[in-house]
Amino acid sequence: MQFTLEIQKNDIDKGIRVKFACGGSAGGFVYPICVVVSNLTQAEFPSDDFKVVPVKGLSINGHINPRSKEVGYLCLLGTNVSQQFFFDWFYKNATCPTVKEIRK
Repeated sequence: MQFTLEIQKNDIDKGIRVKFACGGSAGGFVYPICVVVSNLTQAEFPSDDFKVVPVKGLSINGHINPRSKEVGYLCLLGTNVSQQFFFDWFYKNATCPTVKEIRK
């Protein structure tokens, strides 16, 4: 018995995508964790926009220290929203503040 998997060209574009984004420096400092959920349909995400939800404790070792005040982020992108919105937000709200904190 032989099974074949057939994927239609437009099936590749369907469904949500979940990505994990977290940067770091050579000195071992870690940027805030971001979980990016993209390609949400109009039914799943009616505003079809870019939204950021702060999640307290979504951080490296957040499971070890429940009192952790570190914040991670859940980023939601609708189907018609460019990934560039996330990258611009991440640079302004995660990369730059982390670098400023490291330089203190």
